[in-house]
Amino acid sequence: MCDPDCPNFLCCLYGHYGCEDEEAPGWCSDITLGCNPWTNPEGWPQCLEDIDDDDGGGLPTNACGCTLPSPRTPGGCIRVRDTRLPTNQPEGVNDAKVIWWDGWLGIKTTQTTEAGCWRIANHRESGKAYMWVQFKNSQTKLRGFIGNTVQIWRGVLPITDYIGQLGGGVYNNINVTYEPWVNQGSNAHRGWAAASTLNALAEFRGQALADGIAAPPYLDIFLASDRGDGFALMKRYLGQARVYAAMELGLLQANFFNFLAWHVLGTANYDLIYPVIPDMMLGVRFQESDVLRSVIYHELAHASHFTNVGPNYWMLLATAEIAADGWGDENSQDAGRIAVCESWAEHVGETYTHRRYLENNSIFGDWERRLETTRNDTTNHVPIGLHHDLIDVANVLDTNACDRTRPPQCGPIVDNVSGFFNGQLFSVLTPQVSNIEVYRDRVINVLLPAVPGNTAQGIDDLFNSY
Repeated sequence: MCDPDCPNFLCCLYGHYGCEDEEAPGWCSDITLGCNPWTNPEGWPQCLEDIDDDDGGGLPTNACGCTLPSPRTPGGCIRVRDTRLPTNQPEGVNDAKVIWWDGWLGIKTTQTTEAGCWRIANHRESGKAYMWVQFKNSQTKLRGFIGNTVQIWRGVLPITDYIGQLGGGVYNNINVTYEPWVNQGSNAHRGWAAASTLNALAEFRGQALADGIAAPPYLDIFLASDRGDGFALMKRYLGQARVYAAMELGLLQANFFNFLAWHVLGTANYDLIYPVIPDMMLGVRFQESDVLRSVIYHELAHASHFTNVGPNYWMLLATAEIAADGWGDENSQDAGRIAVCESWAEHVGETYTHRRYLENNSIFGDWERRLETTRNDTTNHVPIGLHHDLIDVANVLDTNACDRTRPPQCGPIVDNVSGFFNGQLFSVLTPQVSNIEVYRDRVINVLLPAVPGNTAQGIDDLFNSY
């Protein structure tokens, strides 16, 4: 039997060792009636800290590598599997909300750690209980996946995954792993996409901090299961008057936006539509993690850029892209503003994707090579590779760079520039930078003196290559 009188009570309880098993780690036999979760619930597991682990057996941990609490303390591990990580091991979901209900009046919540661990501290469960994972934290709320049956609440409420009813007396090692999905729009798709997005947001913030780039503000994000694009309208920061102005300019009719209005309310009544408009939409139809991350990082780069330029600048960008139904071309209204903002977001998105995956990609080559070999989105418009060429070692490209047109238009890049870094380039992307020419002037006048080895002529030649 395995009871509190067993010398190896804890290890026996977990099923690792028998009650009198002499092979059990040393700390197991040191657990007495004064240090176990049944007789000393308030002191557990702190009382283990004084136990020597001379044999290296270690304290029991969950799948995320975190020490298990007492059996009746709710806790566990929430993970998501990345399709491109070489180890193929799931990673912890960072800062997801766990909701625990005891079936009566007790509802408790906590957030997962960076490793994906969670526990409901100072709570001992005894009967049936119920658990949900909600994709919401102090930095974001994720919603979406309204489905073909128009489940309106999914367009408004945070994405919440019901894990199920728990019982049996042991609650401390509840493991949830969000695996890659098969059926588009399914619960599996929703959970995997939401978990991947939370982790991408946390990682973007870390990379931005290291680069000297502003982190995005709080974001209300809508996930669209059937789309591969996105937008960063930044609704709450533009304010109602600016958003209404955008609607008047055709926001509800734009191909990249009408899905939300139609699905949720089916009306063009602005007062009804406004509350459900998100700050950001992310198309999450991709099954490969690196492609999904590139979309997420792109839109988060927009949100970061917004902090530099403010709502009036961003309203002009939204107006231009609504009129162009996307990025447009060199003849679109306010094409220069679109070129600056979209090329920067594409640069950051693909740079951060490359840092995470290196050669482990679903695309041909790698994401940095993709930046180096890309010139513009369309002819003379949105210079995608420009920012990377200001940073990388000069003249490393052994082929022409090409536009994303069909068929592609290609040409040489005169790149005798290197040594700039992302934080510097971000610092000059101020409200005055409304086109690529102004951006070039600020690079020359503001940044060039701090980056020796480059010349104004070299920078001109590089910009002119695009």
